[in-house]
Amino acid sequence: PDGNHMTILKHTRKHLTTDILQVLDDDTSCDDLEFQLHGGQQMEEGYVEYDFHPGVPIEEFSCRDLEAGNIVYVHQSGTNSQLTVQVSDGTVPSPVATLRILAIDPDIHLRNNTGLSISQGGAARITTANLSVETNAVKQRVTILYVLTEPLWYGEVQKQGSIGGEWKKVESFHQQDLEQGRIQYFSTDSEHRLEDVVEKLRFKVQVGQKVLQNNTFLIRIKRATIKMKTMVPLQMKNKRHRNITSKELEAMLEDPNSAPVPFHYMIIHAPKKGNLELLGNRLTEGFEFTQDDLQRNHLSYRSTIRNSQQAEDTFQFRVRASEQHSPIYTYTISIGGDPDAPTLTNVLLTVPEGGQAIISKDHLFVQSMNSMDYLYEVIEGPAHGRLAWAASHGWASREEIMEFTNDDILHRRLLYQHDDSETLEDDIPFVAIRQGEGSAEPDAEEVRGVFRVSIQPVNDHTPVQVVNKVFNVVRNGQHLLTTENIAFTDKDSGFSDTQLVLARKDILFGSIVIVSVDDRSHQVYRFTQDDLRKKKILFVHSGADRGWIQLQVSDGLHQTTALLEVQASDPYIKIVNNTGLVIHQGSQGRIDSSVLSLETNMDIRSDEEIRFLITTPPRWGTVLRGQQPVMAFSQRELLAGEISYHHNGSRNTHDELQFTVEANEVVVEDTLAISVFLDSHPSPLRIVNHKEIHVFQGEAAGIKEEYLLVAHEEIPPQDIVYLVNSPPASGFLAMLQHGRDSNEQPSLDPIQSFTQEDINNGRVLYLHSKPEEDHDQFVTDVTAGGVDSLEGVVVSLAVLPITIPLDIHNITVLGGGSATLSTGILNIPNAYYKALGVEFMVLEPPRFGTLLNSERPEDGGLHSFTWSEVEKRRIQYRQDGSRAQADCFALLANASETDRQSQPRTLFITILPRSSRGPRLRVNAGLQVR
Repeated sequence: PDGNHMTILKHTRKHLTTDILQVLDDDTSCDDLEFQLHGGQQMEEGYVEYDFHPGVPIEEFSCRDLEAGNIVYVHQSGTNSQLTVQVSDGTVPSPVATLRILAIDPDIHLRNNTGLSISQGGAARITTANLSVETNAVKQRVTILYVLTEPLWYGEVQKQGSIGGEWKKVESFHQQDLEQGRIQYFSTDSEHRLEDVVEKLRFKVQVGQKVLQNNTFLIRIKRATIKMKTMVPLQMKNKRHRNITSKELEAMLEDPNSAPVPFHYMIIHAPKKGNLELLGNRLTEGFEFTQDDLQRNHLSYRSTIRNSQQAEDTFQFRVRASEQHSPIYTYTISIGGDPDAPTLTNVLLTVPEGGQAIISKDHLFVQSMNSMDYLYEVIEGPAHGRLAWAASHGWASREEIMEFTNDDILHRRLLYQHDDSETLEDDIPFVAIRQGEGSAEPDAEEVRGVFRVSIQPVNDHTPVQVVNKVFNVVRNGQHLLTTENIAFTDKDSGFSDTQLVLARKDILFGSIVIVSVDDRSHQVYRFTQDDLRKKKILFVHSGADRGWIQLQVSDGLHQTTALLEVQASDPYIKIVNNTGLVIHQGSQGRIDSSVLSLETNMDIRSDEEIRFLITTPPRWGTVLRGQQPVMAFSQRELLAGEISYHHNGSRNTHDELQFTVEANEVVVEDTLAISVFLDSHPSPLRIVNHKEIHVFQGEAAGIKEEYLLVAHEEIPPQDIVYLVNSPPASGFLAMLQHGRDSNEQPSLDPIQSFTQEDINNGRVLYLHSKPEEDHDQFVTDVTAGGVDSLEGVVVSLAVLPITIPLDIHNITVLGGGSATLSTGILNIPNAYYKALGVEFMVLEPPRFGTLLNSERPEDGGLHSFTWSEVEKRRIQYRQDGSRAQADCFALLANASETDRQSQPRTLFITILPRSSRGPRLRVNAGLQVR
């Protein structure tokens, strides 16, 4: 962990990032690294979970998940806790590291509370410029919840589900919603007011379990001065299309003596069961019609549904005239029932697991007043079964059905057959088409739906024992009975521990009781596996030292029998694992459960009760807790990886520490052996640097010491010799030779061997000669007098293109719209260049649009941007709304660190016209006449 500690607000979540947990492994990519959490994480203090699967603790995760921001620490209780972390590449685990966690109380205070001013019937966004709070979170994006505490009088707070999505009423929201512009206040008051009113939005703010109470956000609502003179609901009766005229809708100014003004009706919410049409053109949210349109019979409503029963539709509108406005009004449309409209019966079918059932008229049927002749087409067959014809003797035919009729349903010929999988539901999407009219005709009746099947689980699997250990207990003592001693599993779908019931016979050598019951004479004969897992069951010994408990295990239908062997003895602590510690001279090694582990038959509920006491300390090193020497520590500290041995650097190959383990007056003695690998003569050659070397196509690259360095404390670099036994295939190795005369040009001589000194002096080169190859390598043995050779050292060479590769894909945007230049549109298909921080230079800007940074749109058109901004989806092309059909701009990718560029590339843009938009006023700046 970076810095060894992390601060979090109490009862909140914090993402673990690569800034908090850092891994250094030169020869392993992040894809192959896995993190493990050790030491029995304390759930009551906090736990780690996936961001996309909250509430489920995990004990391991990948490096990729950490990089992607998918790993979260959840604080539960307490002030100080810790995570013990280890990283593995699949072969070698890292040393255990401890991340100390400090939980602090949240401090909440309002930063902005400016209030809002809107007109009656209007809507206005509430942003963080109007309302926001600050906390004392340290490098933590904390969840800040706003909750309305009193009902509103004149409107509602709404949240937008997604960008451009529908606004819905909410009673709570988050600060992140305010930051994203997804919260608005919508004035729904339709009353005609004589003066302005103020909405008092009372709310509380919550961070974790800390609450900031009694806050008020004021919204001043400017009263409306236009009202409806006439608003008569539209009666469609049995017609599909009717005009809406001034007999149904007519607005007026508050002052009856005012001069006539043109009224414009803006649609706030369009009807859902039909369409508003202006001279045949559909009107949706944001479109307008006028009072003149109503007087000229230009506005109409067309129903798009056919119901056998009467239905009702509505739309909301607001009237404006110059600077004046009305409240929000809701207009009602009554749609008459159509006796010829088809009706659908669609009732859930219940089928036993692996069984079958007839689909009857009570489950699925389509009919109208004048026809029952419908053909059903199955759009997609069921996933966990099939439709089949009912054959004789109750058997199903082998034929799979994709079409059937009402006649098949009425004659009970159609059935659903389940495939006996462990599933709980299935569904069958279908379309029913009326026959006789011709399915090719545009007015042919269709009914679409999904027929659902509920699978009734069948308990067809017997519980299987998966844990069976001897249960050890202190003679005449007690011990928790848990799933670490005995456990079962069941393959039936929906299985849970609570379904497995364990019943036991009378026990002659003890009793089983509930932990929470003080009366030990109150025995329990039936309990669940969930009770075992939650450590609620206690065994109390009395009688013979050895015996078996007979258990009947049932999942409600099937039963199995198991025997649990019980062994009673004097109280003991056994050291079941003492592998010894192996470290290098002068280094530090962790003493944890991989080095020392215990077993006991005593009823010990806390690892703090087990104490290790060092009776004879090590001679050549020190036992540490953190960085402090200790002579005693607990089992909890050992499991958490807090205890280590630090060698003093002496040349002794063996050390040891003698210790006792004590708990409940039981003591056991043992010795921990420590083996020390000395850096003695002759010590081996040491590979200090061994990294992949980058070379540009057709060019030379120096093999430098930062890429290849082998060292020895007592051997100079000129005596460390590299012997090439497998030369490169796509180039050759050469030595840069300088002539004796300073005016003489240096020469390049092919070589089969070189020294570390040659590398250090920059004289060893690799020259690439096959442009079509993108990778090369050579294998060398490293030798030096008096020490063992390093054999088969592979030196990898990555061949890079001379110019930056740049892939461009053309884009299409709507007129006036925008498109994000993502990595799918602009891409550099080379990891080396991506890591250099490539900058894109705009050689020719677009003519009919602008390149913008979405986080700083006020900066205007960009002349350059970076690859990082493309990866973060910050760069946009925004079309200026002109009638142009195409646009383009030219780019050049530049890596200044290596002085490399791409070829100039042009990105072409197809601009689609917005057919539904009328003419818009683009410039109205006024005119000044002198």
